[in-house]
Amino acid sequence: MSATRFTQCGIKPYRWNYFQRNIWTVPVWRAAEIIVSQIRKRRLIKKIIILIILCVSLSCNDGTILGPVEQNDIVRLAYDRTYKVPENFYWENNLEGSIYYENTVSILPLELRENIWIELSTNNRDSAFSWSEASSNNSAYYRELIGERETEKFFEFKRRYDYNHSDIILSRVHKLSYLDRSMYDYFQKGEVIGIFNKENYNKSDFIELIEYLWFKHNHEIGKKIFKTLFYENGGQYFYKLYEIHLVRGDWGIQDKIKYYEITYTLNKSTREIKETKKLIKEFSSRNN
Repeated sequence: MSATRFTQCGIKPYRWNYFQRNIWTVPVWRAAEIIVSQIRKRRLIKKIIILIILCVSLSCNDGTILGPVEQNDIVRLAYDRTYKVPENFYWENNLEGSIYYENTVSILPLELRENIWIELSTNNRDSAFSWSEASSNNSAYYRELIGERETEKFFEFKRRYDYNHSDIILSRVHKLSYLDRSMYDYFQKGEVIGIFNKENYNKSDFIELIEYLWFKHNHEIGKKIFKTLFYENGGQYFYKLYEIHLVRGDWGIQDKIKYYEITYTLNKSTREIKETKKLIKEFSSRNN
């Protein structure tokens, strides 16, 4: 047997040299014992390395790896009519109408509208009201103003259709001191979705901003948040939302569940907010 062959068996070269020098004096049982010992050690090292890699991968799991229990929870929550978001997630209860954010399309007559949809922002109440009024005038029918309020985040004008009092719109305009979306066109979406203008903000303020933006887009549709993850790295905040989207099938077609990871970042220097979204997993669910 050559030294190379011994090495393949897990025996170190110096052991082979030992055998060469003492080939007539080493008992067979001792040679066998050394061979078995070396092979066992090598196998043990391999097992330890595999275990370390497994532990590291599990500890680094940020939500993109789904175990059987977690996938079952996703399916359960997808069909749970009472569940929408985790506890303490931003939510506006008891809304008295449908939320609508005024934009560069809504405030113009049909013949003047272009393929540019940018949500409006201002710190002036009268400017916000003029946009709300223009939007109502250029709508299919006019809704009269029946109330208004102002928060840290927006101006809101409550409008109702005179011939159907259940037809209520909560016409909103972003507060520029909170959020600027002038660079974000819904028809030609870019990476930057806004500028966070709140003074002396902290990580809780950033988390609330992102949850507010998600609520704004999704509170009336079937998407849900499974869990969230916040972390900070250098000059940036990161906030991940893990979103459940149930797509119901037609008769004889299975429902599908899509599980997304949405990552929001805030550059502390520029205050730019960026969003990326990726599909983690898609799987079939109930039959119809």
